[in-house]
Amino acid sequence: MAALLNEQIGSNTLTPYTVVKFAEDPRSAGDNAPLRRRIEQIVGHGWTIARVAAMSTDAIETQLRACGVDYSRERFVRAANGRTSAWSIGEEWLARRTNRSGRPDEDFFGLAACELWKRHLSDRPSVEMLDDRMQEGYTFVAQRRSAEACDIWWNVWTVLKPRFSPEMTVMAATDSVFSRMQSLFNWSQDFELELGNAALDDLRFAALGAEYCRQWLAQFRDEEAVLQVNFTRALASFYSRLGQTQECAATLDVLIEQWPDRPGAYIVLSDFRSHLFPGERVLPLDCGRAESYLRHALTLPDLTTDDRRIVEERLTDLQQRARATQPPG
Repeated sequence: MAALLNEQIGSNTLTPYTVVKFAEDPRSAGDNAPLRRRIEQIVGHGWTIARVAAMSTDAIETQLRACGVDYSRERFVRAANGRTSAWSIGEEWLARRTNRSGRPDEDFFGLAACELWKRHLSDRPSVEMLDDRMQEGYTFVAQRRSAEACDIWWNVWTVLKPRFSPEMTVMAATDSVFSRMQSLFNWSQDFELELGNAALDDLRFAALGAEYCRQWLAQFRDEEAVLQVNFTRALASFYSRLGQTQECAATLDVLIEQWPDRPGAYIVLSDFRSHLFPGERVLPLDCGRAESYLRHALTLPDLTTDDRRIVEERLTDLQQRARATQPPG
C-alpha cells in the first residue's frame, strides 16, 4: 500500500512509514484535500499500524515465519545494532524471504519490524517511534496541554541530539538522522514555543527551555541568522523567567556581538529594556535605551519591510506609554 500511495500522489519523498500513517488516518493529510481523497480511495484493505499493534508478539513472529522470514528474536536484536530505522529491517525481510507464494501485503514486514522494535528495544527508540511521539506531542498542543507536549518532546530531543554529528551545524544537515512526517526544522521551533508556554505555569519548563536553547545554539551554530536570533531571545527569556539576571544580560549581549547588522537583534534588546512582554522584565526598565535600539535598527542596510513595520510599531508603543506616564497639566 505504501508504494501504491506514493505512486498515486506522485511523490518519492515520503517514507513508507509516513505513508502508512497517512493511510491510518486520512485526516493527517490536513488541508490537502486531493491527498486525503486519494488516501481514502486506497485504504480499507491490507495491514495497518493498528492491526499489527493488536497482534501478540508470538502472532507477529509466527506470521513472519509463515511469510518465509528467517526470524528469531536474537537475530532481530542483532539486525537492529547500528540502525535507527525499524522499517529498514522489514525491507530486508521482504527482499530475503524464502516463501514467495502469493502476494503478501508488503507493508506487513515494515510494520512488524516497527512493532517488534517497540516491544524488544523500547529503551532505544527507532525513528518511527520518535515520529509517533512527535505526533503525540502535537495532539497535546492542539488540546492546549503544553506541559504534556513538552515532556514528550524533551524525550524526543534527548534521543535525537546524540545522533547529530558535530558537522551537522545547520538543520538541513540532519535529514539523514530524521526526515519523517514532521519537519525537524519546524518542530524544533514549535518545541521552543511550547516550552515558553509551559514555563508560564511551571518553572521546570523554563529550566528545560534554557537547556534546550543552549544545546540547539551550540549544535546549529551555522544556521541562518534569523533562527539564531530567535533562539537566543528565547534563551534570554527563559533566564528571565528563572530570575537569572546576569545570564539574561550576558545572552542579550551576544546578540550585538554576533549579529550587529541584524535588525531583529536590536528589536529584541528594545523589548527587554522596555518590558514589552511580562516574562522578559528581569532587567531594569529603560525606555530611553529601548528607543535608541529601535532608532539604530532603522539605520541598518538589511532592514526589511516587515522589520521596519515592527520597529515603527514598537516606537509608537513606547511613545504612547511615555505619554500615559506623564503627569497631567
